[in-house]
Amino acid sequence: MDGTASQKEAQYTLHLRTRGIDASGLTLAQDGTVPSAPSRQGASVPAPVDLPIIELREGDAELAVLQTLGVGGMGKVMLALQRPLQREVAVKVPLDEAASPQVTAELMREALVTGRLEHPNIVPVHLLARGRDGAPFFVMKRIEGTSWRMLLDEPDELAAFGTRALDPLGFHLGVLLEVCDAVSFAHSRGVLHRDLKPDNVMLGRFGEVYVLDWGIAVAVGDDPLLTSARDSHGLCGTPAYMAPEMAAGDGAQLSERTDVYLLGAVLHHVLTGQPPHQGATVIQTLTQAWEGAAPVFGASVPDELASLCRRALARAPADRPESVQAFRDALEAYLRRRDAHALAAEAERRLQALEAALALKRSGAPTPPLALQVAFTECRFAFRQVKDVPGLEAVAQQGLERAVRAMAHGELLDENLSAARAHAAELPSVPPDLEQALAALEQTLAERKARVAALEQLEVETDLDAAVAVRSRVALLVAVVCSVGMLTIAVLKRLGVIPFGFREAVGGMTVFGVGIVLAELVIRRVSKLNDAQRRLLRGNHVALASFVVFWAGAWGLGVSFEQAAVGFMFYVAVNWWIASALFDARAWPVALAFSGATVLASALRDWQFEVFSAATLLGFGGLAANWGRRRVVPPRPSAR
Repeated sequence: MDGTASQKEAQYTLHLRTRGIDASGLTLAQDGTVPSAPSRQGASVPAPVDLPIIELREGDAELAVLQTLGVGGMGKVMLALQRPLQREVAVKVPLDEAASPQVTAELMREALVTGRLEHPNIVPVHLLARGRDGAPFFVMKRIEGTSWRMLLDEPDELAAFGTRALDPLGFHLGVLLEVCDAVSFAHSRGVLHRDLKPDNVMLGRFGEVYVLDWGIAVAVGDDPLLTSARDSHGLCGTPAYMAPEMAAGDGAQLSERTDVYLLGAVLHHVLTGQPPHQGATVIQTLTQAWEGAAPVFGASVPDELASLCRRALARAPADRPESVQAFRDALEAYLRRRDAHALAAEAERRLQALEAALALKRSGAPTPPLALQVAFTECRFAFRQVKDVPGLEAVAQQGLERAVRAMAHGELLDENLSAARAHAAELPSVPPDLEQALAALEQTLAERKARVAALEQLEVETDLDAAVAVRSRVALLVAVVCSVGMLTIAVLKRLGVIPFGFREAVGGMTVFGVGIVLAELVIRRVSKLNDAQRRLLRGNHVALASFVVFWAGAWGLGVSFEQAAVGFMFYVAVNWWIASALFDARAWPVALAFSGATVLASALRDWQFEVFSAATLLGFGGLAANWGRRRVVPPRPSAR
């Protein structure tokens, strides 16, 4: 030990002597507390309480003792079976059978104080009674769990708490928050704990947190059941965690901020794995507590927690957080920020996954259809969760903008212009590269749309099915009128009623052509013709004119009428075969009918009119039937 430390111990020993405390007689109990001090003899004793007498022993007693669970500075806790309710309970009794009145009074005081502090983080007291030997004891809920101190000293034991063990610091700070709740509640009832430490915190099997051992609690004001803090002169508590005013033995200095110091000492243990005061002897440890030097933390301790711990362990109570709630709020704020930073880091990882998926898509490599959307949704959600956290606003905003830009470019790769523009609209300003990409895609889609429209219009203009129903009716009309007319001429010619030669053929073809032209005019009025239909009509005009020229030419050349008739049917067949091959395959019935008529007319020269009549009926009747059925055209793939 160096001279400075020895000098400080001497000063502290002298201070204790002025308080009437002999430092040489100080020892530590099993639980690390100072078990007794001379000044405690003057402590107040609770008013007499009429306690029931209940047998407490091993065997068949109403409270059957099963085993000892733990031993403290003043008492011990045993496991017992409460037979009427058939449940196991914890029973606290004085440490020695011949307990002093002071120890007895303090045990009763602990029972009465704990019993009135009904809080989820404070063990319920079921009963306060006396044994047949007159010694008081009290019955508490049995807590099946683990000492917090053990979990701090043996981190591997945290595995029993499942996923919470994956974040040890977060787990222990969560326990400390619940300890703060219990202490804050006690303060609201005017009670100071004075012995807060991990040993006095129990964790249940299902995560319950209980603050134990209220045996040295004191009242902030006047309380008939508790010693007032201002009257509790002397040493009491655990030196390793003790506040400077406690080590000074001056009860007048005790306040709620004393418990704040103890909570800071517990936080020190959580952060460093050890209490703030450690000495080779009791007096060395107490000297450190009395001196109240600011703790020093390693680089692994978060700065915010180190700062909070230093404030809570300030030597002057006025420099500490003003209340347990203020300490708890600061701790909870750190946890919120810590969670937010963790979420921001996760959001950054999701954003990198989004950008990697975008790069993969740009390279042309196969990517899952929803990879971009899933990554974008996840990282945007994470960034939005932290955008209002102080210190993370800029990070969240930049992350959101990066995510939106990436998703906009992803939509552009899929040519989803509207979705890309919707994402671009979320940005404060659209980057030039994104604006150029949007404009380029818009132009590409417009050009493609124009090409598609042109193709669609071309398809309409070349559709041979346009006005097909009207053409079918005209073909049927031609079949009936022409075949009946030709058959009538044949009959009248055989009867000698009328002659029929080249003159009548030229005149008849001219009249027929005029009739067809008039029918076309009607068709144009009732139906809008496309380019293909107009071409067909023009071809029909040429054909009709050629028919008139054919007969006039044959007449002029002196060819026999019978030969001209055969040639005409052949000429009609050739015309319709050409039309079937080049324009509409459905025209084959006319071509086939007149091809057959050519052969028959050559052989049956006396029946040429009847043959022509039959060919007209069959050919144009078949054409009418074909035009009555629309062609089956394979669907054309749509262009994007």
